[in-house]
Amino acid sequence: MNIIESYLLESKQINRLEVIKRVRNLIEKKDLTNVTLLAGTALVMHKVKDKTNDIDIKINNINLFKKYYSKLKNDPYMDIGNLDMYKLKDPIDKLIFESTKHSIIIDGIGVMSKDYIIKFYKAIMKVRDKKTDKDYLKLAYKIK
Repeated sequence: MNIIESYLLESKQINRLEVIKRVRNLIEKKDLTNVTLLAGTALVMHKVKDKTNDIDIKINNINLFKKYYSKLKNDPYMDIGNLDMYKLKDPIDKLIFESTKHSIIIDGIGVMSKDYIIKFYKAIMKVRDKKTDKDYLKLAYKIK
């Protein structure tokens, strides 16, 4: 990878304040606790990771999902999934849906808890082998 490619990738990443700003701009204030920020985004919100490539967000019920889908899918940083996720056929989708019960509020937004981030990455590592998942699991243990 050359310097220009590296810069382009780096410039696409967003920090914690940008995550908060984007989520607040797209989700009405009364609905902010009805979303859960997941995975790498949760690590950014817990301040153990500086930046993220996208915002992994779960809308906690299907009606809110339908309400926000068109807004969120048009934001290049949002990773919202699709309606098939609500069928819960995939084990990872099941974990994502359980995350609602294991979220905490940070800066007024629902965020996956430390214990659940650890459980999430341990489960993901059983179905795929990515170095970033192992790195993120290590970061999750650093959450205070």
